Amino acid sequence: MKLLLPIFLLLGLTGCSSIQRGGLVDENILLKLPIPGSGWTNQSGEKGDDSIMIWQKNDEWFKITISHVRFRPEPGRFRAGMDAAATENFTTSFESKELKEGLVNNYQMILWQTEATLKSGAKTVNLFLYIKGNDATYLVNRRWIHLQVPDAERQQWIDYMSTISICDNRYPEHQSPKMEQAWPGLYYETNSINGVSK
Repeated sequence: MKLLLPIFLLLGLTGCSSIQRGGLVDENILLKLPIPGSGWTNQSGEKGDDSIMIWQKNDEWFKITISHVRFRPEPGRFRAGMDAAATENFTTSFESKELKEGLVNNYQMILWQTEATLKSGAKTVNLFLYIKGNDATYLVNRRWIHLQVPDAERQQWIDYMSTISICDNRYPEHQSPKMEQAWPGLYYETNSINGVSK
């Protein structure tokens, strides 16, 4: 199993190779930085066909997985498969609730939450956002382990994850928003991970 290796620190980067004169190129995931909360450490890397960025602290994580595989399931089907696998293989109790399904910048998406007791006894709360792109699929996961999650904190993350978008300036229906030169966000291209921050 290939370990995630730190590639670079996000903070302090002043350029982004996915930004060119005309703006972003190819398909990108956009999210605002910094992510909610403090005390995070982050790393990024590749694992098989996946590009991964993860922020961690204690028993919490925020993780983005970009899958470059050819098979890209519809959001409802993807969620059903994830929930079924968790129920069958990892949990002793499991609840799943859809929060939103529809489109983000004309890409199909689904946002849902799960609460589970793992076979190890650990209790977990997860928020998942899945977006089906044309070049890749994008899975965003916010996880708490062994923690009671206050309603306000959970809602803060639901609101934050609802702002995450995909864009691709090659297609009129997936155009990126107008960006400042140093827009405080993270851009994932199909084959690389880049970021800029103010």
